Amino acid sequence: MLNLQTIIGGDLNLKKKLIIFFVLIAAVPLILTTMVTSYLSQSALIESVYDDNEKAARSLSEDLNVSLAFNIELLQAMADTAEIQSMDPVKQLPIMKKIEERSKGISTIIVNDTKGIHKVRTQGALASNWDREYFQKILKGADYAISDIQIGNSTGKAALVIAVPIKDAQKNLLGALLGVIDFENLTKNILATKSGQTGYAFLVDRQGKVIVHPDQTLMKGMADVSSLAPVQGALSGKSGTISYEAQEGKNLAGYSNVALSNWGVVVQQPIDEAMAGASKVKFTGIIFTLIAILLAVLVGVFVAGVITRPIRELVGVTSKLAKGDLTAIANVSTQDEMGQLALAFNTMAKDLQQLIRGVINNADQVAASSQELSSTANEAERATNQVAVTMTDFAQGSQRQMEEIENTLRVAGDLTQGAKIVADKAISAYSLSDDMAKDAERGRKAANNAVEKINEIKEVTSLTSGVITGLGEKSKQIRQIVDVISGIAGQTNLLALNAAIEAARAGEQGRGFAVVAEEVRKLAEQSQRATEQIGQIVGEIMQQTDKAIQAMDSGNNKVNEGVDVVQTAGQALQDIMEQISKSVSMVRDIDTDSRQQLQGMQHMVGSTEQIAAIAKEASAGAQTTAAATEEVTASMEEIASAAEALAKTASELQMMVSNFKIQ
Repeated sequence: MLNLQTIIGGDLNLKKKLIIFFVLIAAVPLILTTMVTSYLSQSALIESVYDDNEKAARSLSEDLNVSLAFNIELLQAMADTAEIQSMDPVKQLPIMKKIEERSKGISTIIVNDTKGIHKVRTQGALASNWDREYFQKILKGADYAISDIQIGNSTGKAALVIAVPIKDAQKNLLGALLGVIDFENLTKNILATKSGQTGYAFLVDRQGKVIVHPDQTLMKGMADVSSLAPVQGALSGKSGTISYEAQEGKNLAGYSNVALSNWGVVVQQPIDEAMAGASKVKFTGIIFTLIAILLAVLVGVFVAGVITRPIRELVGVTSKLAKGDLTAIANVSTQDEMGQLALAFNTMAKDLQQLIRGVINNADQVAASSQELSSTANEAERATNQVAVTMTDFAQGSQRQMEEIENTLRVAGDLTQGAKIVADKAISAYSLSDDMAKDAERGRKAANNAVEKINEIKEVTSLTSGVITGLGEKSKQIRQIVDVISGIAGQTNLLALNAAIEAARAGEQGRGFAVVAEEVRKLAEQSQRATEQIGQIVGEIMQQTDKAIQAMDSGNNKVNEGVDVVQTAGQALQDIMEQISKSVSMVRDIDTDSRQQLQGMQHMVGSTEQIAAIAKEASAGAQTTAAATEEVTASMEEIASAAEALAKTASELQMMVSNFKIQ
């Protein structure tokens, strides 16, 4: 596809490009205008056809409504007359014939009774309408009823029946008044309606069957066209426009509804016929566009020749200049842009002559200077190489020195860390020794207190032992007293026994004395038993007292041994105190020495780090100097190479400028 970019950047010459531009300038607006005009004319024609067809459909449906309404009102007026309400055929027939003669649309008038049987009719034989839908509607109370289209048996023509009720003054249904309408006369306007040359109108009943159509085959067969879009719109009770596809092609249709009978009126025109005017407009536009393009080509050829002629002359002069002939001059014949271009070209050629002269002179100087620069660069390169070797050796030595210093720094760091650990341990030992001294002092004091308490226990034990010994002596004395009491009780018992014997001998005079003697004997026996128990208890006390005395003696011995042990422990704690004091003093000295050693090691590490930093800077400086020297060497090599290239370029330039003709 040809586009503007292809034209500008393609292989076409300027003349052809100008011709194409002229054609495009003339053709594009005309083509766009033709397209827009054609589209607008088509849209306008379609809207016009739509509007005309809808108006025609509305007009036809209104005419049908008016005719049907007139006939309904006429029949209702007849039904309200006394003659018709009398249901007497003799009275009814005259008025029925009179109305039939005056009416242009009613062909026959019939009176039915409530059973659907004809009572009288203006034409034809009497019959029954009981099974007709319109009659059933009247029986159900409808104000009027319109039948479907019927074909007459005798005439073979389409007919329509309108029925209205016949009622008396009390609104009782007496029968029905029927009017047979001449359908052809009613619908003659539909067949007469045209839309364009081949467009037409047709009428369908409420089921969508054709009842009026220019095609008699469709009308006689009452073809079902309820599926057509305009028919569906009309039967829905609406008016409007629509385009739809039919067997003969696409049609533009307007439709409307006949309200009283719910029929549909459609007025349509083939779209090809409707667009015929637009096609003429389009064809005319195309013809004018082709003529304009032809004129644009002719004008473009002429104008392009005028514009490109001086350009071609300038191209010839430019070709000479490109071959080295700087003496070529363009012919300046006009003062327009092309003349200004030729004048500027001549000025450029003169400036180029002067430039080439300067280049020739400068090329000789550049050639000589480049040779001198090449020699100087080679000498500087050799000197720089020697400096680079020396700086490289120095940098390597500095690197090794820095590595040794770093090793020393690591060792010093390890020593510093060890000294710090020793100092920390010394501090811990000093703290621990101090705690041990305090604990030993508390132990010594506790031992002294133990000795004092044991001595007190010894004294208390001695006193207790004396008391228990005295208690043993007292127990012995109690035992002796108990023995005496026991002896007295035994003697008293014997005396009481003897007194009782004597009282028995005395008889009645001695009975009271015998009773006393018996009581004395009992008391003596009780005293003897009590003394025996006391003696037994005292004996047990003496045994326990002996054991207590033995235990106290053993306790005294253990107390004496405890005193000796505690005194020995106190002396040992005293000795420990002296040794701990010496240890604390030694640990304090170690702590002081460790701190001094740590400070010395830290100072040594700081000095070593400074030395390492200085060595690192020296090494870095040496490396930088060596690198810079290498860069200088490389630069000198590049300078030498550039000087050689410059000399070669100067020679080539001399050869090139020798091709130019400046005189």
